[in-house]
Amino acid sequence: MGIIYRDLKPENILLARDGHIKLTDFGFATKCYSTTTTLCGTPDYIAPELVHQRRYNHYVDWHAVGALLYEMLASIPPYHDDSIPQIYINIAKGPSHIIWPKTISALAKEVILHLLDPNPLTRYGLDELYDHPFFEEVDWILLLQKAIDPPFIPIVDSDGDASAFDLYPEDGVADKYGAVTAPDPHGALFPDFDYTR
Repeated sequence: MGIIYRDLKPENILLARDGHIKLTDFGFATKCYSTTTTLCGTPDYIAPELVHQRRYNHYVDWHAVGALLYEMLASIPPYHDDSIPQIYINIAKGPSHIIWPKTISALAKEVILHLLDPNPLTRYGLDELYDHPFFEEVDWILLLQKAIDPPFIPIVDSDGDASAFDLYPEDGVADKYGAVTAPDPHGALFPDFDYTR
């Protein structure tokens, strides 16, 4: 459809009231009919062409599908590290450096490797996924029509029901926004600057 999503990750996939998934957070999405160069996305899921600062197209999203599928089966993204620069190094090394848990089947590994292909010209896309044996049980038309019963349907009391989300204490953060908590160590360099207006 000429749109690159560029931020596929578990946090951006929500369950709708009917149990089917919905993508959220289109902040990095852009229309793109050829290629683009903007570096954006979440480090664990970005494609090598972004790491290498090359032009890219919608195949960066298929790379993210591969990273997501690996994470769904292994409980951690394929190139994950506590250091963001190391994540980029791991992505640049490519899938030959991924540690594969024994629980990932040969078919799953094959499809993930094709999705994580460092070369976007040979990376799997939708057509290849339709025909891959890993997905042979999926009826893509019924899935698109939401005619397959989801395995889990969330209990939702009303529109805006956020009971499924964790609560985090705010500690009056909004009330403190913009408050000066310490003197500006460089304030003397800007004697006429007034940010209170």
